[in-house]
Amino acid sequence: MSSITQQIIKDNINMTQEGFQWRPKGRVATIYYVKNNAVLPILAEMSGSENFDVLVWGEIQYLNKSYDVVQNQYFYHSFRERLQIQRELINWLKVRGLRHDIKEMDKMINWVEKDNQLIIGDRVISFKDTIDSLEVTNEFIIVHLFNRTCSGVNMADQKVNNIFCLNYVGEIVWNIFDIIQKEDVWVSMMLDYNYNVVCTSFAGIQYTIDPMKKEVLQKVITK
Repeated sequence: MSSITQQIIKDNINMTQEGFQWRPKGRVATIYYVKNNAVLPILAEMSGSENFDVLVWGEIQYLNKSYDVVQNQYFYHSFRERLQIQRELINWLKVRGLRHDIKEMDKMINWVEKDNQLIIGDRVISFKDTIDSLEVTNEFIIVHLFNRTCSGVNMADQKVNNIFCLNYVGEIVWNIFDIIQKEDVWVSMMLDYNYNVVCTSFAGIQYTIDPMKKEVLQKVITK
């Protein structure tokens, strides 16, 4: 059992009460987000600044992992899920009159995802394949294309080089082939805490990429 799971149990989280639960420990606290029998811990600290009541690690890169205490396992949240959790967290703090320092993703970017299109400002970028996941940094929108159906995934339907990085003007900065220099189908993509892109190929090779420098930082065989 992980130390985080042990702390969740120790803090006596009510798993039947979905939403946010506050557990203070002196000046620091943990805000637990409960949904579908899983718990997402969010760190917080009472502020010493006159501008904020509480400092919250509520940026979307920190909202990426929930824990299933019963099954003793964890799972990652997609960008869309993390964005929704952040919205709910900000509203929860607002209702309680707590001024916070969270950098709100909705206020940082001006784009919309709709029907396999990205609308960035006045520019529309259309993709022939399904936008499976998105990740966002201060500089880029990173798009993973992957076609799924209710019956599963047909690898024959997938396109190679299916990860793109765009800037906020709507220009394609790079395609995954530009960095890896090898054609492959990428089955998953996410960001780590340092805003590096972590992607896994169908062959089971996981790359960690610096999106700004366009460099491979790590290569791991997962199969």
